[in-house]
Amino acid sequence: MRISSATIDCYLSISAANYTDFQHHHWEIMPSNPIGAMTTKNIPTYTWTVNSIGSDSSGSWSTPMGQSVTVSNGAEARITTPTTSTTPGTVSLKQTTGFGTHTIHAIGNNATKHDVSEMIWVTPQPVQGDLITWSASAGTPSMITYQDMGHPIYQLQYGPPTLVPGPPIVFPSGQQIQTGVLLANITLSSPSVVGGRDWTNGLATFFQTPSPRSARAWWVWTINLVA
Repeated sequence: MRISSATIDCYLSISAANYTDFQHHHWEIMPSNPIGAMTTKNIPTYTWTVNSIGSDSSGSWSTPMGQSVTVSNGAEARITTPTTSTTPGTVSLKQTTGFGTHTIHAIGNNATKHDVSEMIWVTPQPVQGDLITWSASAGTPSMITYQDMGHPIYQLQYGPPTLVPGPPIVFPSGQQIQTGVLLANITLSSPSVVGGRDWTNGLATFFQTPSPRSARAWWVWTINLVA
């Protein structure tokens, strides 16, 4: 059994009084080596992207659309229990790098800009253990799919960019040129947030820890298998 390709998505939503944060994490998994019983086989490469927008009383922030991080030898697929005629075993897929190793910078003003960390596929709640698993007896070729109950429905709307002023450049003549960073003006419209998993203490970056708060994560993945 080998993974020919796979995609993983997580939609993360957190809200509290005067605070919102929405993140869409996406992973493209490249082909794996053969997955053998009780052995670890690295998946050579995966690419992680995140689109994040949020706001609080200090302002708003967003990550650049389409920015990605390519990770070599950053994941593994292995059979975690013995394979016999009566016990086929379980294949687990997880990262080999820790939380916070990879980040993408969210742009905002001095009070709100921050790094957004890559989320971890293994969750400490509500169930211990690997997040992504399937039976080692799965036939090939085949497709393993999963989606948490419910799913956020959202639409990103773009307005004119906002200039975050920086220090001016002053020439010997006294002439000045204003510098700054263009902040994408992105709003989230008509979100529908149903179901998902409690991610209050999960491995994800929240710009703040507002209280009371509600953090929900929805996971979706497709694993394509070949012999």
